[in-house]
Amino acid sequence: MFFVATSPLAAGGHINVSPKGHSSQTFAILNDNKVAFLDLTGSGIETVAHVRENGRIVFMFCSFDDTPCIVRLWGKGTVHEKGTVQFNQLLASAFPAAAAAMPQQQQQQAQPAISAQGNHASEGEQSSTVGDSSHQGTQLDNKHPGFAVGARSIIEVDVTEVNTACGYAVPLYEFKAERDSLVAWSVSKGVEGLEQYRHGKNKMSLDALPGISHAAVMNGASNSSTIVSSSTSRRSKANIMSINGAGRFWLSIDGVRGSWPGVQALVWLGVGVAAGVVLGLLLSGGQL
Repeated sequence: MFFVATSPLAAGGHINVSPKGHSSQTFAILNDNKVAFLDLTGSGIETVAHVRENGRIVFMFCSFDDTPCIVRLWGKGTVHEKGTVQFNQLLASAFPAAAAAMPQQQQQQAQPAISAQGNHASEGEQSSTVGDSSHQGTQLDNKHPGFAVGARSIIEVDVTEVNTACGYAVPLYEFKAERDSLVAWSVSKGVEGLEQYRHGKNKMSLDALPGISHAAVMNGASNSSTIVSSSTSRRSKANIMSINGAGRFWLSIDGVRGSWPGVQALVWLGVGVAAGVVLGLLLSGGQL
């Protein structure tokens, strides 16, 4: 078991820490100063959003058995989203079992990029995974398809500092088994179902920082679509919220949202009222 912690730059932002299992399948040591983390689809997107903004990340590994120890790895991370060349390369070199379990269509898409760049291990960056397969309890097969189907990104981290602590205050626990709930859920959702899920859940963090970019514009949506974060909306008096292919846009003024045709109607209403006032004054002999 390990933990991943990140934070946004804003002083009032939400600090995030996430517990993780499946260390042998999702955490890899690329070389003496570089590690990678296979980020599986879930309801939150804080880690990805924070790393995108500032790169800061810390991993903490904790022992719960008879030999206490805490290990922390601080570093600067880079997010490689699923479907990018960098993601495909790292999946093949750092997480080969997951790569082997990818759906056939995705394997074919990934193969040209992998072949062009070669395997990291062949370039002297010998990869290994962190994890102890001797734990009691049931171990999931490294080739479980849920790791490949459920992956939404790989976070590559340049480690800047490593520190150990005694861990004497950490309680003793006996390992029973890894939970297969998340990877089994990923398989049940399928590729298209997970894309829809990320579209609904992973576009933006709690502090309105961008999350998974392919969740924002999905399935060939128009490039003219614009998503404005809530932080931008708070700073601006009037914001164009979105634009579609027909050129129709939504206007938000001090939090009141309406369509451009609605704004036009209000303008013409104002013109009509002013004309009525002027006509009334003329008929009554008033002076303008």
